[in-house]
Amino acid sequence: MNWCLSVLIGHVNAFRLSYPFVVIEAISRSVMYSRICLKSNIVTKNPINSNLRGVRLKLSSSSREMMRSQSAAIGMLLMLVISTSSAGCLGLVMQREIMEGMRGEPIPIDKEDPYLWDYTFESDSFEAIQYHNETSILFDETVKKLVITFRAQFPYSTLLEEVIGNETNEYRYIEVNVWEPGVKEAGGDPFWFVRATEEYPIERFEFNNVVEGNWLVEIDARGYGWNAPIDQASFHDHFDMTLTITKPCIRFPEVHDIDECTWESELQSS
Repeated sequence: MNWCLSVLIGHVNAFRLSYPFVVIEAISRSVMYSRICLKSNIVTKNPINSNLRGVRLKLSSSSREMMRSQSAAIGMLLMLVISTSSAGCLGLVMQREIMEGMRGEPIPIDKEDPYLWDYTFESDSFEAIQYHNETSILFDETVKKLVITFRAQFPYSTLLEEVIGNETNEYRYIEVNVWEPGVKEAGGDPFWFVRATEEYPIERFEFNNVVEGNWLVEIDARGYGWNAPIDQASFHDHFDMTLTITKPCIRFPEVHDIDECTWESELQSS
């Protein structure tokens, strides 16, 4: 049987490498040798019975099952070779149909794309610490929603205001401007603005129908942070802000994990 399989594989390989006019001959020879191999397996299945005169050779049910399974295997092998070795567009079409059948349906979802600023003022002295940041964020045409959250912490700010009696917000503040594309250069007003000089609990702002283009986030802050020998006397000014845009995203089950997807805007541009 090993010799038969080797012959069959040899003819199949010849079929893969041959030009179209050799295809029919290669298939015919493969089928012919497969039949010879099947007959030889049947004859040698029970050599003792075959040598007895007058005794008719009978195939057992297991032999018949073997014949059917071997014939099916040879047929599947030839079909696989034909589908992968067909020249030109026919082979490409068959392979594409197989791949299309394996693909799952794309799943559209809305995914958030967050940007985070989280800063704690740290110092070994009572000197004020200045912080400044500018970040440009591209809003493409698929952006559906914009969400901003903001929080500021100024320990003892209210107490200092009452005891000292001067405007401590000249020294401790956080100011944020969010600009739409081209508005700052044109001398207009920011899309969103906040200035905190004392404790500012977390707050959420939501916007729809935002314009496309490069947005600008500007943060200017000044604060203090001091680690005292006694922990209860230590204090650190702090702020955190998130800007989150929501965009459509496509998840392909055969490619992505459950939490992965490809931005719709990237598929449109490719």
